[in-house]
Amino acid sequence: MAMMRDDILRFEYRIGCSATAVHGLLVDQRKKLVEAHHPAQDNPVWEIVMAEVLNNISEHAYGNDDKGEIRLCLSFHPEQLFAVICDDGLAMPDGCLPRGDSPSLDGETLDLPEGGFGWNLVHRLTDTLHYERANGQNTLRIGLRFDPS
Repeated sequence: MAMMRDDILRFEYRIGCSATAVHGLLVDQRKKLVEAHHPAQDNPVWEIVMAEVLNNISEHAYGNDDKGEIRLCLSFHPEQLFAVICDDGLAMPDGCLPRGDSPSLDGETLDLPEGGFGWNLVHRLTDTLHYERANGQNTLRIGLRFDPS
């Protein structure tokens, strides 16, 4: 569902927990931004953040159980995105967002970590991140700015 108020585009989605569902949402969202000539269409930051967060929910909160559901609201303003993402999967470890520290890159190439870079990337690309767990539901609120030019 899309609603437009002045120069704000607002979308609400309910998707399943799979890489295919996440990809489909991102493709659909990009298409809608292009159709609306929204400045975010030329800025991949929102897409990188959303892909990382949604795939983490699918993989970690639901353990790749495709029966899970992710609900999200995306509000695209001319220079920023506000997103609210909810799921009923497992809580974040220790009930809080990962700090986003970079894994160590010291050592031999074959010994370098395969993962662990996602939350670092999300922290670096966003302006605000807030996580809470209440009544069996995870809610992540994201704010990020992008250059409208």
